[in-house]
Amino acid sequence: MKSSQKKDANSISKAELLDALKEAHEQIQHMKNLISEYKWLEGALRRRTHELSERAKELDCLYAISTRLVSPNDLLQQILVDIINIMPNGWQYPEATCVRLLLRGNEYRTSNFCETKLKQTAFIRQGKKRIGVLEVYLLPSPLHNKYQPFLPQEKHLLDSIATWIGVIIEYRK
Repeated sequence: MKSSQKKDANSISKAELLDALKEAHEQIQHMKNLISEYKWLEGALRRRTHELSERAKELDCLYAISTRLVSPNDLLQQILVDIINIMPNGWQYPEATCVRLLLRGNEYRTSNFCETKLKQTAFIRQGKKRIGVLEVYLLPSPLHNKYQPFLPQEKHLLDSIATWIGVIIEYRK
């Protein structure tokens, strides 16, 4: 390039400099907006991934229980013990979840069982007759102070398991 065609930094007018600064500022604002949008999307994706992970745990729990329910050669008592031991895996905090089944004077419970204030229950029915209760307790934990102790879907899971137990008892009588 010829030196006459070169623009020296001193030869840039204030107006050109202000225009360049304004354009740079607009680009920075646009980038900030994109970053904010990406952060929002990342948060939404994390929340959705967590929700889907919880649903997958619930489905895995139902699958494992349904597999136990259709074991024709196993004693009902052993199937019930296995079910209550499978159940915590379907809940949000499996390590802090314990289960008890009270059925016709018999009690089945997980090894970590402890009654707490945080509890969900579902009745076991044989036809219209109430024959037992299935209880899920949440052991005390600092996590529960920050988060929802039970998810709404966990109550549906509990109700489904209670229904299945009632059906298998009816079937085996």
